[in-house]
Amino acid sequence: MKSKTEIIENMKNAGCCDEDIRQLEELYQSGNVSKIMKLLDNCRSKILDQLHEDQRKIDCLDYLMYTINRN
Repeated sequence: MKSKTEIIENMKNAGCCDEDIRQLEELYQSGNVSKIMKLLDNCRSKILDQLHEDQRKIDCLDYLMYTINRN
């Protein structure tokens, strides 16, 4: 397993929240890999949800630009 410092740095780079990083530190101390993986999967899901929301916003702007350009 990567070092705790490497994992925390990677989580920060991915945009994970401070609470998730704090939880990871606790889980790392206990060595519970399955719970670490679940936490990382939850972080990934949050980021993916935000990506989908941002894509929806971009689609709305694209449609607006299309309709304005047509007229």
